[in-house]
Amino acid sequence: MPSTADLLAELETARQERDDALTRLAAARAELDALRLALKTKDEPEPPLYPDTAGIGPEAPLRYVAADAINTTVKRLMEPVQKALRSKLGTRHDR
Repeated sequence: MPSTADLLAELETARQERDDALTRLAAARAELDALRLALKTKDEPEPPLYPDTAGIGPEAPLRYVAADAINTTVKRLMEPVQKALRSKLGTRHDR
């Protein structure tokens, strides 16, 4: 029967081997993730940062056209409410 000291030494050796294996695994995963990110973005074009560079105009993306239409409609519908509140509160905004 092995002594307690022998078992503790064996346990410490097993823990160290496990820790070393997990460290190597983490390094391999980090390298794999870096390679995946590099391959994913290598040939993809950069997205436009502003709507004017995204092609606003006759061939604008549908999401821009829809957002503009909704915004215009909301502004038009809220104008009487805004005027009524301004007259009620006594504030005036000239634009």
